[in-house]
Amino acid sequence: MRRDPRDLGTDLAMGDGDLAMENGDLKVVSGEANARQKLRLLVNTPVGGLFSAEEYGVRWRPLALLFGEDLTLLGRLFRLDLARVISAPVRIEELNLPSGTIKSVLKPQIDVVERVEEVVVRHLNPDRSEAIVEIAVIWANGLPWRGQVNVFLSDKPERPVAPSRTPPGPY
Repeated sequence: MRRDPRDLGTDLAMGDGDLAMENGDLKVVSGEANARQKLRLLVNTPVGGLFSAEEYGVRWRPLALLFGEDLTLLGRLFRLDLARVISAPVRIEELNLPSGTIKSVLKPQIDVVERVEEVVVRHLNPDRSEAIVEIAVIWANGLPWRGQVNVFLSDKPERPVAPSRTPPGPY
């Protein structure tokens, strides 16, 4: 089931890979701004990049290495991979804070996008593992969005290690 981006709630804002600050405080994003941030974070995460969801992420680096000579084709392949990501649920480990238990659930990687309209590769620098892409989507509420996203095409990381589930001892 898809969610209206306006109902997404609030999250900490990210800027250049770090938490964003505004007037000395942590900045937050809500609604569609939060949806755009979640989409940007998703396309910057290679498959295997999260310890809590090993299937989460995109396969854009291998595609860029294989098909980077043809940016039109590469954009179409990125679009297909992004369509896969919004359609196929992945297994995610979720922590229930009150009980401290962890449960495994199947969830879509991003549930606020109804359809991927287009992905256009504007620039590709495989030596620096960077791309600038323009993404056009239809949100779950039927409204369109188009924006430019800087993407770091990172290598698939080594298998992530989950943080210890044992609380630290007394200090």
